[in-house]
Amino acid sequence: DLVGYVVAAGYVVDTSIGLSIAGRVMESKGRKPAAALACCGFAMGFGVLAVADSVPVLFVAACLLGAGNGFSSGLIMTISTDLAPQDLRGPFLSVFRLASDLGIVVGAAASGAIAHASYQAASLAVVAIAIFTLIFALFVVPETRQVNAPPTQTTANALLAVTPDNLLAAAR
Repeated sequence: DLVGYVVAAGYVVDTSIGLSIAGRVMESKGRKPAAALACCGFAMGFGVLAVADSVPVLFVAACLLGAGNGFSSGLIMTISTDLAPQDLRGPFLSVFRLASDLGIVVGAAASGAIAHASYQAASLAVVAIAIFTLIFALFVVPETRQVNAPPTQTTANALLAVTPDNLLAAAR
């Protein structure tokens, strides 16, 4: 029963950040700060998960992982959209998404194989990957947000713009 509450807590943090904060951070501060926050959430969350020996500690890990996942919401597709050439946007985004999804599959398989040997080792391996990714994102990856570009429509702003009048106008 308690594990369900732990999972729900992580999901609530993930959704709260993903729907309200992540897009605003990407638009106002840039993609790199959002990536840094996501990496920090993942590193701290998996670090806590590696030493979790009680439900409250597992709860903290779930919330940190939810925060990391929330800040990463839409990050890959936002960066790939920033980088996509206008005349090849569809093919570019499909290849970028294929590479991203392949990384998810390979990462899950590798984590599972490592976890088979040691759960703590798998968690600490992800901590190392998150720290490497944080350093790589901050010092190697260029910022893709155009400073002078008008802000794009984020999910949160789009949801806030939904009013009965807008719905009626769209239905006409």
